[in-house]
Amino acid sequence: MKNSKIILCFILLSGFLLRLGGLNFGLPLITHADEPIIVNHALAYGLGDFNPHFFNIPPLVSYLLFIIYGLIFVVGKMLGFFVTKADYLEKFLLEPTFWYITGRFLIGVCLGTVSVYALYKLTKEFLEEKMALLAALFFAVSYIHILHSHYIYTDIPLTLSIILAAIFSLKLYKNPSFKNYIIAGFLVGLSCAVKYNGLISAVFVVFAHFLSSNRRSIIRPALSIISCVSAFFIFNPFAFFDLSFFKKEILEQSGAEGAVGWWYHLKYSLAQGLGWPMVTFGLLGAVWVSFKERKKSLVLLSFPVLFFISLGIFSQKHERYVLPLVPFVCIYAAYFVYQIKEKLYFKHHVLRFAFYLTLVFSVILPNLAKSIWLDYIASRKDTRILAKEWIEKNIAPGSNIAMDHTFFCPRLFQTKQQLSQKIVLAKAQSQKAKLKIMINSKIYPQKTYNVYYLWRKQDNKPSFLSAYPTVENNLSALKRSSIEYVVIHKDICGKKDLLPIYELKKQAKLIAKFSPHLNRHKLCSNEKVVETALPFVSGELFSRERPGYPLYIYKLK
Repeated sequence: MKNSKIILCFILLSGFLLRLGGLNFGLPLITHADEPIIVNHALAYGLGDFNPHFFNIPPLVSYLLFIIYGLIFVVGKMLGFFVTKADYLEKFLLEPTFWYITGRFLIGVCLGTVSVYALYKLTKEFLEEKMALLAALFFAVSYIHILHSHYIYTDIPLTLSIILAAIFSLKLYKNPSFKNYIIAGFLVGLSCAVKYNGLISAVFVVFAHFLSSNRRSIIRPALSIISCVSAFFIFNPFAFFDLSFFKKEILEQSGAEGAVGWWYHLKYSLAQGLGWPMVTFGLLGAVWVSFKERKKSLVLLSFPVLFFISLGIFSQKHERYVLPLVPFVCIYAAYFVYQIKEKLYFKHHVLRFAFYLTLVFSVILPNLAKSIWLDYIASRKDTRILAKEWIEKNIAPGSNIAMDHTFFCPRLFQTKQQLSQKIVLAKAQSQKAKLKIMINSKIYPQKTYNVYYLWRKQDNKPSFLSAYPTVENNLSALKRSSIEYVVIHKDICGKKDLLPIYELKKQAKLIAKFSPHLNRHKLCSNEKVVETALPFVSGELFSRERPGYPLYIYKLK
């Protein structure tokens, strides 16, 4: 028992450190495409309106982050770091590093590490302690979970809430008390409030109820449903108060989902995120345990089966969609490895132990190698930061610079004149308030530029305020707008540049180039989809020495 606690502490510490490494990636620039959705909404609640006016993802994580940021404001005000809300927002807008690291640490690292412990408790409830420790070890080093534990987003909290729902559903199966029905239902509602597909975890409760000794009861499952709806209302109240807009947003978001196929998420998301050994052992272990444990195994197996089916017909190509499956793959892989060790006959115990370690390390090493390299490259400067520093050192403030993307290129501070022009375009009051704070700021950077963003005439004008002002993506338009410099990025081969480099070569001079790759001439990315932040695919990850994209800075002749 004592040794088990020591081993568990070592596993949790290892998982924590792997998730902590490189946590400051990209900062002070914002180099994660989705983090600002959560962070900006959390700060916007400070203006007094708790309606997110955005339901593509539920607001629970941004509410949680608002509480954290609120505490920072209170403590900071007491210590004299902030005087007013405007002072607080000004510091965030100009130097957001502290806020992002705090969010990443609490939402990603801490909840990610707690998830490892929760999986240990789930596996112990389902199987036995030795297999629980092994499952926790597999989960602690799982690359895809470590990668997303670096981010402020919904996926890590979702995975934790689903594990908790599974724990209490197993308890419900063993002891169908009113308490377990209410708690299990509440956790399903919590999962749905974190991310809508968390509702699929209701299948835990359904199977636990119909396989339990109390399956004829109507009152208990009714209480579970009431508890589920109540939890969703508590954590997402404006889904009810602003019902028509909520429905509109849900319908729009559903349009972004579609069939990607089961093989895609198996071969790409799971195999790249966990390695083929763990995925294979997990599938074999799931089949094995379903024959041995019978009813109890159906309770736990119901969710990953239904969730995987839903992924094939209704999801996107981003690997994060499989994260709720990861803890269950770890459980079944641990079961398979442990059972193989117990069932196979070896003449000597040493041979049995050596074979067992071989299986364990075949699961751990691919994940560990990717996770350690991820932390290394995440701790190095992003190419966008290098490009920004180079521009501020070599290009005079006030120069006119065009960029082919708002996210893939370095984010420069725009002149206050350009910020004033954006106020006219801003629709939301929160946008206007932020722009006014920056314009009136006494600590606004001195090195500012007239930044323009390229767009194609055949496309619609950009919908995001951050993409203004615009300039057409041809050399004639650049010259008419007195553009002096152009920044071009390369992300995935086969995609046409917004402004083809061969056109620039005719009338522009390449004055700087920044590459994230060990091979500086490498342009093609191995990723199947555009990176949200850090690389995912092994071939791309191990080809990198830093995060970011290949960047080219041209000076027009």
